Amino acid sequence: MEFTTDLRNDLTRLQYENGEIFSKDIVQELLFKHEITNINPEDISIYNSNSKDFFGEQGSPSGFDGAAIHIYNKDDNVNEIYYIARGTELSFLEDLIYNAVGVTAGASDDQIVDAIEFYEDVEAKVSEKISSEVNTLKRFGDGHSLGGHIVISLALINKEFINVRGLNDAPVNLKLIADLDQDFGEYLIAKTSIADITQIPDDQLELHAREFYADEAQNITHVRVKGEPLYPQLIPNTFYVGNKIQYVGDMNTPEFPNLFETDSGKIGIFHNLFMPGKPILDKFVYNQSLNAAMNFLGYVGKNNSVGDVHNKLVQSKSQAVGIYNGLPPNQRIQLGIGTGAAMVVGGFGVLSNSAFVNKAWDIYSAREQFDLHSISTLIEQYKTGERTTYHLEPGTSTHILVNQDILYSVLLSLETALEEKREAVQELLSYHEWEVPELAFEYREKLNGFMSNKEANWAAFLSEAGHRYSKNALYKPTGVTFRREFDPLSHQVDENLDHMIELYQQDSRELESIIESYKATIDVLFDTDIALAARIR
Repeated sequence: MEFTTDLRNDLTRLQYENGEIFSKDIVQELLFKHEITNINPEDISIYNSNSKDFFGEQGSPSGFDGAAIHIYNKDDNVNEIYYIARGTELSFLEDLIYNAVGVTAGASDDQIVDAIEFYEDVEAKVSEKISSEVNTLKRFGDGHSLGGHIVISLALINKEFINVRGLNDAPVNLKLIADLDQDFGEYLIAKTSIADITQIPDDQLELHAREFYADEAQNITHVRVKGEPLYPQLIPNTFYVGNKIQYVGDMNTPEFPNLFETDSGKIGIFHNLFMPGKPILDKFVYNQSLNAAMNFLGYVGKNNSVGDVHNKLVQSKSQAVGIYNGLPPNQRIQLGIGTGAAMVVGGFGVLSNSAFVNKAWDIYSAREQFDLHSISTLIEQYKTGERTTYHLEPGTSTHILVNQDILYSVLLSLETALEEKREAVQELLSYHEWEVPELAFEYREKLNGFMSNKEANWAAFLSEAGHRYSKNALYKPTGVTFRREFDPLSHQVDENLDHMIELYQQDSRELESIIESYKATIDVLFDTDIALAARIR
């Protein structure tokens, strides 16, 4: 059966809505909306990570929020499950913490670990329910933003999903994957002889990951709104696994600024301070500040769980407010003045750094693109806008724009050209075997008729030829007889025709080779695209 992508998008959006998320009634309502009427309520089982059956009354301590929808009908041989992971909710501090120490720094795997636990618990419940007579369970995954990072990481680790989609998703952090997937960690060591993954150059790390997860990548697609802010961020040790990226929205929208790429220009207060080398220094300070922030997040993530960090932040905030309220009025004023002065000095330092100021200005200029990241914008653009697909160029980490219709039309043009070449060869062979002898015969018959006419009117023929004879001539002709023997056709006729036929046959062989190579290349690019594959074959 398999849900359509539009239906899966709407189900993913439910994770963000308050109230009865993923109740049978709501799922049934969505099914009817998408014109699916052959699924009954008793065919639907819903599992929610917020249920006390999984993480207790308090829910996942890491902030992981996921759901699974199992569609099962023994009689119709339907057995499918759809895992959905919620993305970042700004109102949930745990999500913000995990984004910092998990996705960015690669120092905490708490949400992925909870996702694995949820997955294993759901699978156990499902296995108790289904019959061995039904086809193997088909697993699908969807996630937006942080949820995409979670569900794709899960798919790489357990290698059991047949289709996974990340919607404006955060990248996979290979530090986390190498820790959680022992086989991948050992593979990296075998390939690089480096135990510390952070010491492997980013480009090599990505190519090794693409090679190891090549099979899983065939089943992973990223859908993103062109210009949304998350995808351009080149976070160290992260990458987007999968062979296809599908863009929606306006393809002319510029990419959002990359925070992990330094830039310097003429913006800033006293940006050069009469120092010719200051832009280089600004870039160095910017990079060092990023490194310091990443190291700090890494330290926090390694030594604390997401729940610990959350509790400490809440506790420290309460303690700070309590301490401040307990200070005498004059000390409150002194603290305020000192804090304000420190902020002014720090602010002046930042404003004098062209790298910081230019990056801040770039982000401010692109501020309207923040809305492009939302699940609502993505779904709206997915339904109404044009979709443009990029596919991974084999053996590289580069995604290239591939228009399926154009590629298919090129294939048709090549096949048409080959057919025309083959027809031309057949016409030449037929011409050589039948038409040339027939033309020679017709010419000979025409010539025989001409000679017979001249023989019958020989006197006029001789007169036309300028021969005159007097009545008293000793020798006078009494008629004209032509020799009716014809030489065979010149060998040059056969040689020229044979040469033309050989040229066309050679062209045909080359076109056949080109078409086979072309089809093989398309098969590599589109081996997960069943529709195109069917058209090619």
